[in-house]
Amino acid sequence: MNQDSNQTRDYFVLIQELTGLSATPGRIWLNEKEILAGTRLGPGPFRNLSFRENPKFAFDRTKRRGALWDAYAVGMFGWLVSDRLKTLLEQSGFGMLAFQQVDVDYTNFDAPGPDYWLCDFIEYLDCVDEEKSDIEYQDDAPFKNYLDLRRTVMKQDVVGQRHAFRLKHATQKVIVDDVFVAAMHAGKVTGFDFQKLNQ
Repeated sequence: MNQDSNQTRDYFVLIQELTGLSATPGRIWLNEKEILAGTRLGPGPFRNLSFRENPKFAFDRTKRRGALWDAYAVGMFGWLVSDRLKTLLEQSGFGMLAFQQVDVDYTNFDAPGPDYWLCDFIEYLDCVDEEKSDIEYQDDAPFKNYLDLRRTVMKQDVVGQRHAFRLKHATQKVIVDDVFVAAMHAGKVTGFDFQKLNQ
């Protein structure tokens, strides 16, 4: 397989679904301050959080009576994912993932809902062919950082058979391919959305 052959694959940035977001109960991280206290954020899973206790979440149902979603973005710390989505991600072998079980307070529901987990995509790839891509760089950073990927060509010899990963020089971006997207659609996963690169 030559380096350019992966351009037949479409790539996307994984983002939070917005359609219907105002209807689904909003997630609340109840003990975020306690878990963040004393943590030195770094490049490890969940930005190097130390879980001395399970993260605790609840869902705000104030004027939000829609169904719970499978995935909720949790800022720089990854995603809150349902048990069924965790199973789908694990069984599909899309890439390197880390999971941390959370406790969910369902006292404001008629019955308990699904189990949830924090999920982080933990593999960072230096896979953008910068000579063939159109990239806006951050000028005032002491390290290389991509601000905008206007046109992106991936290095297939680096990406290989991975379907989900982070970019080494744009660490907040989770990149997925069309195989990942198709699997999420087939599984009727709610909460994920996909912003196509090079559109």
